[in-house]
Amino acid sequence: MRSKSEILLAIKQQLEFVKDNLHDLKNNPNDAKIKRQSFANLITWGRTVTFVIQNLKSVVGEDKFNTWYQPFQDEMKNDQLLNMFKDARNNLEKQGKLHTSSIGLRNFSFDTSMLNNFQPPPNNKGFFIGDQFGGSGWIIELPDGSTEKIYVDMADIQTWTIEISFSNHAVMHLGQTVTDTSIENCSSLYYDYLKGLVEKTTLEFK
Repeated sequence: MRSKSEILLAIKQQLEFVKDNLHDLKNNPNDAKIKRQSFANLITWGRTVTFVIQNLKSVVGEDKFNTWYQPFQDEMKNDQLLNMFKDARNNLEKQGKLHTSSIGLRNFSFDTSMLNNFQPPPNNKGFFIGDQFGGSGWIIELPDGSTEKIYVDMADIQTWTIEISFSNHAVMHLGQTVTDTSIENCSSLYYDYLKGLVEKTTLEFK
C-alpha cells in the first residue's frame, strides 16, 4: 500500500502532465496533430488526477475522506464545463473519438499545385482539407468497407490558425458564464480547477 506522501506526490505528477499538455495545446495553433494529441492527453490525465486523489481514502480512512471530498464531487457533477471534460474522456475511452463542436480556420491560405508532391496511398477515396481538428490528408477505404483518415504534413503549403470550439454555446463554470468555448480556454479553466483541487487536497492531508 502506498503511503500518504507517495499518493500526494503522484497527484502532483498527474497534474504536471495536464499542465504540459495544456502548454502544447496552446502553443501549436497550426499543428492539428499536436492539438489533437495534446487535448486527448489532457482530458485523460485530468481524469486521472481525480482518480488518484480518491486513493487517499485507503490511508486516511474512507469516512473521513468521503466527508471531505463529497462537496467537490457534487460541485464537479453539477458544473457544465467540468462535465464536458468528463464526457469527452468517456467518449475517448469507449469510442476512441474526440468530440468537439466546431472548427474555424483563420488566416487561411493553400497552394493546391503542391498536392502533386503527395503520393496517394492505396485504396484512396479522396483528399480532405481542414477536418474537425484542422488536419488534412487522404481518406482510404479499409477491407471491411469502412474509411479511415491518413494525415499528411502540409505545413509547407497551407497556413491557418485552427480555432476549435468545445461547445457551440456558452457554458456555466463555478457560477460564471463562459462564452469563450475554445478548447484552449476551456482546457485552461479545467486545469485551473484541478490545480485548486490538488492544492486543497495537499493542504488537507499533508
